[in-house]
Amino acid sequence: MIRFCEELPGPKRRSRREAELEKSARLSHAALVAYEKKRRKQSVYRTLDGQAPQRKPKVWASIQVQDDEEPPEIEESELTSLASDSRHSSSPANPSTVQWDHFDGLAPQHLPRYVRELIVESLSRSWPKALPHSSTMDMRRSVAQLMVGNPIVLHGFMTVMPYTSTRPLDEVMDRRIMMHRGQMIRMLREEIGASGEELLSDITILCIFIFVIMHGRIRTTPPYVSPYQETPLAVRQQRTQIRASIDWTQDNPHLDALNIAIARRGGLRGIHDAMLAGWVSYTDLWLSSIDWSRPLIWRAGYIDDTQAEFDKLELQTACCSSPLASGFQRSLAPDDSLLKGLRMAATVTTFLDKWTRKEQYDSSWDTLLKGRDLVQHVLLEEVRNPWLYLPDYTIDIFDSESIAHRYLIHIAALIYQDLVLFPTLPEPQTRPRLSARLRSALMAIDPAVEFFDRDITLWVTVMGSIAASETDRYWWIRRLRGLLIGRFDNVVASDFYEVRSELIQFLWWDFVCLPRVLDVWEGVFSGDPQ
Repeated sequence: MIRFCEELPGPKRRSRREAELEKSARLSHAALVAYEKKRRKQSVYRTLDGQAPQRKPKVWASIQVQDDEEPPEIEESELTSLASDSRHSSSPANPSTVQWDHFDGLAPQHLPRYVRELIVESLSRSWPKALPHSSTMDMRRSVAQLMVGNPIVLHGFMTVMPYTSTRPLDEVMDRRIMMHRGQMIRMLREEIGASGEELLSDITILCIFIFVIMHGRIRTTPPYVSPYQETPLAVRQQRTQIRASIDWTQDNPHLDALNIAIARRGGLRGIHDAMLAGWVSYTDLWLSSIDWSRPLIWRAGYIDDTQAEFDKLELQTACCSSPLASGFQRSLAPDDSLLKGLRMAATVTTFLDKWTRKEQYDSSWDTLLKGRDLVQHVLLEEVRNPWLYLPDYTIDIFDSESIAHRYLIHIAALIYQDLVLFPTLPEPQTRPRLSARLRSALMAIDPAVEFFDRDITLWVTVMGSIAASETDRYWWIRRLRGLLIGRFDNVVASDFYEVRSELIQFLWWDFVCLPRVLDVWEGVFSGDPQ
């Protein structure tokens, strides 16, 4: 039997425009559903009297979160944004487009999704911009594992986010951070109370360190922008939010607790976590640089590591015939520890110059940072008591002219460090204060200056002049004018590069020092004190 079947037409081919409209409609509907869902969640935050409802806490794994502080569910677009940011936060010396595996394959599925995303937020956006040494992959993995296994670490890192975040925080995030802060304080008290006379763990010391950071005052005014070209180290560190957004002060009540806890562990050698040891050591070095004091924390284990990194820099710069630091040999004994520090500063400067010129090099940015940290530590170890306790100087302070000479070199070297290798923030006025100290010392020993090495005296005067504030600039210009007239016959403004050939025997880097000294040089010959 033959049957006639009606042939049905095939599906109509849609145009590209129709497909785009349909896709747009689906996305709009999804966005509307997500918005309504988020609005319904947020509507339970407050009751009719405007107060948050009291509810029993919900416990997720070992992390306790209040229902009224539960953040909105993170959308897929936010996850994409987090992944994108994490790809761009690698070290400048080792750029990578591969997303970090923050958890190193641990896949902590026992934590809620938003908690995992908070960890990624902290590691991708906050802490890489907090301290110079916190952006390496190994350090991120170390922090991620600590945060997964120790709820107090997660609470601590989220508590400090206002000091490290690169974007403004909304009201929901503020409430969330206050919740984390309360949880961290409670858990930290329990931990310290349970330890008794025993040594505090690395986790507890890390939380105390977070309190040290939180004591800093968040700056509300825009950061100072120098009219001169800054060292790459300063540009890099201005991006570190703890450095750039907090006005550090020495009167930090948590510093004593941190120092005591570390001293009981036998110094940094007793801290097992290398990440924590690096952060604490850098903070101690930073605070010591502001007031020119010796670092408080015993750095034995950390010094060994940084010395190995410095040896790499020294090996790579050995082939460079640089005259830097050669002029100090005429005034300092061969076994003088200060001379050792000055030579190390010359080595780091040579490598920094190669790095800035993008010449071939094998060491990384982190190696450069550790090398300059070691130099700063060596120079600060040379600090003597008169630095701290005697604001005005007389020749009686110095036992001999050689000690006075050494003292002037030391101050000028610290000025160079702040200019080039270890720049501090503008707010502490480190360079102007060092320049004022140098001026006081020069005025006190002025009768003996004529017996000093004239090249070193010229270098010391130039370093003091480019670090001086505008109110002190006139004194330095007059002194520099007198040195030049007494040394060079018929000196003119065009003779600067002859003078520069004398300066590069000590510590000097044209990239930073040259623009500043040219302004001073113009004042010497124009008679303009400013």
